Formats: sequence, C-alpha cells, structure tokens
Amino acid sequence: MSEKELEHQVVDEDHKTQIHEEFTPSDKKETYILKATEDMFDGIIVDPTGLPKDISTFVKSLKISLEFWKSQNKKGVWLKLPIANSNLVQPALQEGLKYHHAESTYVMLVTWLSSSPSTIPRNASHQVGIGAFVVNDKHEILAVQAKNGAFGETEIWEVPTGLLNQGEDLSAGAVRKVKEETGIETDFVKVIGFRHTHKVVYEKSDLLFLCILHPLTSTIAKQELEHANVQWIPLSQFSAQDYMQDQKMLKKMIDVCISTLEGGHNGFSPRNMQTGRKRSSRYFYYNTDDCKD
Repeated sequence: MSEKELEHQVVDEDHKTQIHEEFTPSDKKETYILKATEDMFDGIIVDPTGLPKDISTFVKSLKISLEFWKSQNKKGVWLKLPIANSNLVQPALQEGLKYHHAESTYVMLVTWLSSSPSTIPRNASHQVGIGAFVVNDKHEILAVQAKNGAFGETEIWEVPTGLLNQGEDLSAGAVRKVKEETGIETDFVKVIGFRHTHKVVYEKSDLLFLCILHPLTSTIAKQELEHANVQWIPLSQFSAQDYMQDQKMLKKMIDVCISTLEGGHNGFSPRNMQTGRKRSSRYFYYNTDDCKD
C-alpha cells in the first residue's frame, strides 16, 4: 500500500474504533490512559479533547499510554495538539514524539512504537494550483498583469492562476479563482495538462493544472490586491509576447491550449464517480471524447 493511501486511511473517520479509555498501572496510582481511537493499521489517534491541562499529569499519562500501547503491539501514534494545548508540545517532544505537520490551529506530533520499519506517511509534499485559459467568442483571452511577484510591474500578460483550498475540487477551484481575480463567471470545460515542478515553496513540490473554462460574463472586476491590470486581449497578441516565445514550457502550454480550442487536442473532462449518498464528490478526469460513457 502506498504512503498516500495510508495517509488517507489513517484519518478515515469511518474506520476508527474506540479502544481502551483508561488504565490503572501496576504502581496502583490512579493514572489513566489517554483517550484515543485505533486506526485500521494498528495505530493510535489520541483524542485532543481529552488531554490533561496540567503538564505533569499529561507527561505521566503520555508515558504510561505509550508503554501500554506498545505492550498491545500498537504501531504509530498520532497526537494532535490544538493551540489551547500548545504548552504540551515541548513535553511531548521530550517523550520521543516528533513533528509531523502543522496548520493554523494545531500541530500534529507522531511516534512509532513498533520494532518494524515505520510506515507513518510523510507530510503532504505538494501544493496544487490551476492556470485558467478563458477565451471568449471574439477570440480574446482573459489576461492579467501582476502587481507583485516575479512578473510585478513587467507588463507581461498571464492567465489567472491560484492555489486550491483544502477539500476543494479542481474544477470548482478554477471557477472560484477566475471569479475572485477577474470578476468573470465561467463554466469549467476540461484539463489540458499539468506542470510538475519541485522546491517551489518551503521545499514543497508544485502541481499546476492548466484548464480551459468557458466565460459566461464579460464585465471585468479586477482584484486590486494582486493585479495591476485585467483585460480581454486578442489571443494572437497574448501568445506573441516575447516572454511567452522565449520560455519553452509556457510556449508549449499556450500552444496546446490553442490546439484544444481548434479541435486538435481533447484534454480531460471531469466526471463525478461518487458512490453512496454519504460520500463526497469524487471526480475522475479523462478523455471523454475518445472514451464514451
């Protein structure tokens, strides 16, 4: 099983089962095992809502808990510490736990109890973004000029780009980013291709999906914070920019988009493969022109 599959299943709420909530150690002191759930790989997920607030009590409970879980042949231990429990981070580290990842409201610590090699998945290695290729019936492309960044104040025209939010579908994120940056409403059409680069932000890799969207409106409302200018400009003018011609990857990306508009490339359209009422949308992107449903 891949690390990514493991990462998804470790946190799958549908597969957690409640395990021992308390334990009286042999020294007869009334100390309790930390409340936790067991994942489907013999791992432990500590319940962050039941953590002792007192540091000494927490440390004692953690020590006994780790010993107990190890005696039960448990493997990975996941300890989520919200901001309210930030005083417990250093004590947990001193007991052998390590940083796994952090978000704005918590830090996740982990440790491996088994003598076998650790299968705890690494933190997310990629960020995912979109580039939006939006062309109207006049053969004009929706283009932006950045205020900041590499292209700030250069007068180079780009397509709208941006990162997806956590839990956001690719197609929905593309529509959202175009609306936020330009005010234009669109329908998602297809993915044309993607660019894969590494060590982009804080050593993370980057996946940028180049997408075609169909404009539903034409009146522009520029996002003042990020853009110096937003316009509909002739596609021929956009693709003829010196910078586009000099950059091999950018030129190829634009050429493929134009080829798609002219019917020379099919791209990948999304199909919702959701199964069951309680499951969220699950999209599979594929060549729907050649592979009919």
